[in-house]
Amino acid sequence: MTWHQHLVQYIWTTSRQKFVAPSDLQQQQLPSPLSPSSLNTDFVCFRGCLTTLMCTPFEPREDWRVAAVKFRGTIYLHKEETRLELFA
Repeated sequence: MTWHQHLVQYIWTTSRQKFVAPSDLQQQQLPSPLSPSSLNTDFVCFRGCLTTLMCTPFEPREDWRVAAVKFRGTIYLHKEETRLELFA
């Protein structure tokens, strides 16, 4: 299982009701966390990644690198280390 599949499974198991479509709530059995349905959200990331992106206009000299993966309609953002962070 890849890292983004583990992330989807964690989100699904910890806050299942938040990410289930209203039509799915009416059914008796909820779909598997690895089913082809979407999380009904556009982006998923850790708050450190979101903080870095939102502070960019105020800290233009700080380097950052973010990887984005689109999986089943949801974009997962992951902050990666820059060259300066690797060699510091």
